[in-house]
Formats: sequence, C-alpha cells, structure tokens
Amino acid sequence: EFRRVLFRSVDGVESNDPFGLKGDGTNALRSPVALDSLQAIDIQLTPFDVRRAGFTGVLINTITKSGSNEFHGSVKYEFTNQDYRAKNPNTTSALFGTREPFKERSYNYSLGGPIIRNRLFFYANYDDYKRTAAPPATSFKYTDQTQIDAIVARAKSLNYDVGSLGGSGSTITTQKTKLAKLDWNISDGQRLTATYRNNEGITPVFAGLTSNFGQSFSNYWYDAPQKSTVYSAVLNSQWTSDFHTEATVTYTEWNGSPKNRGAAFPAVQINGLTGVRGDTGATITTGSVLFGTEFSRQLNQVYTKNWQSKLHGDYAIGNHTITVGGESDQIKYYNAFAQGFYGSYTFANVAAWVAGTPVTTYTDAKLNPGYTLDD
Repeated sequence: EFRRVLFRSVDGVESNDPFGLKGDGTNALRSPVALDSLQAIDIQLTPFDVRRAGFTGVLINTITKSGSNEFHGSVKYEFTNQDYRAKNPNTTSALFGTREPFKERSYNYSLGGPIIRNRLFFYANYDDYKRTAAPPATSFKYTDQTQIDAIVARAKSLNYDVGSLGGSGSTITTQKTKLAKLDWNISDGQRLTATYRNNEGITPVFAGLTSNFGQSFSNYWYDAPQKSTVYSAVLNSQWTSDFHTEATVTYTEWNGSPKNRGAAFPAVQINGLTGVRGDTGATITTGSVLFGTEFSRQLNQVYTKNWQSKLHGDYAIGNHTITVGGESDQIKYYNAFAQGFYGSYTFANVAAWVAGTPVTTYTDAKLNPGYTLDD
C-alpha cells in the first residue's frame, strides 16, 4: 500500500487514500488543499518519533495558513490551454506534431483576519478547478453502419439508451476545495485550532474506448469521484516551561464510489463487427463493441468514516525529552463490490444480439435469497 511508504498529512491530520485504490496514495484528485492556502511544508525522512507510525519512508505534513491581527486576502485566476504547450514529440503517436486541445482554469479566493484582536482569528480559502479536454482517441473504426444501427435499435427496444459512439464530447475534470480555520488564543499558554476541509473532485473514465479491436458506447463510461470532508480540533497547552501537551480530535469522511453514465443495464459485448484497426490499418470482421454498465462498476460502492483522537505530552529534562501519550483510531469501511451484478453477456455477432439467441458467455451475480447488501 502506497501510504506505508509515503505518509501525507494536513495540519497533522492524515490525508492518505483510506482504501488503498489510488495509485498516488492521496484522497483527492489533485492536492487536498489549495496551493494558496499553504503556509509551510514539513518533510521528514523516516522520522524516529513514537508519534509517527504506520509507514517506512517519508512524512510530508502540509501546514495551512492562519488569520492574524491584519486582514489579508487574495483573488487569483489561472488559465492555460494547448497554445502554451509544445507539439506532441512522439513519432509513433497518431497525434505526432500536433497540440492536443485542452483548456484548464482555476479560481482561488482567500480571506483571513481577526475576529477579536490578539485573541480570535479566522482564515478561509476556496479553490475551483476545471479541465476540459478531448476524450481519448479511438483506435478502431467501424465501417459497416448498418451493424451499429441494428445494435442501437435492439437496445432501444429494450428501453435502453446506449449513448453515443466514437468518443464524442469532452473530458471534464473538476475539483472544488474548501478550507475554513479558526485560531483561538485561550490564554498565554493555550491555543485551540479548529479546521474544516472539504474536497469534491470528479474525473471521467472511458472504459473500453481505445482498444485496437473495438470501442464502447458512451453510457458504458463512468465518472470517478473523490470526496472527502475533515473536521479537526487541536489544543496546544504549554503548562510550564518544561511541559507541553497536544490534544487532537478528528472526524473524516471519504467517498470514492464511481458514478455510471447510463441507466442500470447488463454489460454487453457484441463480436463479429467489421472495421479498421488503428495500429495496423487492417480491415477485420472480428471487431467488437461494448455497452451497458461496465462489468466492474455494476455494484461498486466504497466509503469510509474515521474517528481519531490523540493526546500526548512532552516533558523536557535537561537535554532529554520524555514523551507520553495515547491514540484512538476507529475506521468504518463500507465496500459493496460485485462484478456482473446486473449481468454480463457476450454475443457472437449482431444477428445473435438482434434475435436474442443464446450468448457465448454469461455472468450474473445475485444476492442469496433473504440477504441484503448490508449483510
């Protein structure tokens, strides 16, 4: 698991992928906090600290900004597109020598300052990111439109809309990042920090679109979201010049359940289609097309809830520091996953699909009688 090597945190609160499915190990599509809200980044290589556990490599702790006695704020807009990018240098790519079209923009707003001077401060940041690009280029090209029309017509007779073909439309990736923070100087030796963070991002996945032997209709695609919400409170207390304590309470919710584009329907593959392979240019009659609900996304719900509390104290004795404390970490996982929950059918050719004749392969995953998804 990625987090066992690289541990990420924001203001001391863990910010790793809680389920272990993302390749980069994060719990967001982009950064869990906006760049403009960063005060500092603390990087520690294999820290030898009893309070740091569960990983063997690098700790990266991001420290966010706080309010002060002076009001400060910012408004920022960033934009880029293909005009600011070099041409594709890959000589084996169909896009060699071109600039792949895309548009990327982000808005960021921040404001911080005093609520009660010298005592209570606030800071807030909002970031809105959007990237629009062309979908992945298809490799296989169908040459017999009558086959496609027959497939669509039969699906409509079953009250199912397969969507469009050919990778039409745009790839739109978004993420909205929110941060709100209060700092309260309770006394000269005590400071309480309360933080709210929210991330909502989503990016499309074009399942089955770029094969050399076929394509997929658009309602076979799905969107992959990353949503997380964090509430945390940290109380730092300096009781004497030698004794310091830190108490932390955190609640985190994360949801990575994919969203299907079309209505619920079995995954269907139809073989025996005529078309041209993009890699060789050869015309074949063994092409295929996919539609319905993608095989592994028919039942795929995953989210976590995490309650965490920590209390530790540091007591300095000369050149030595004694650390004593405890930690409670409770995680609730919900993972409902079954491939082929609506069914999966493979037809040898278009005629078999239209006639509804026996399929070449078939999968149907069902709950046992008397059971529900919560059992």
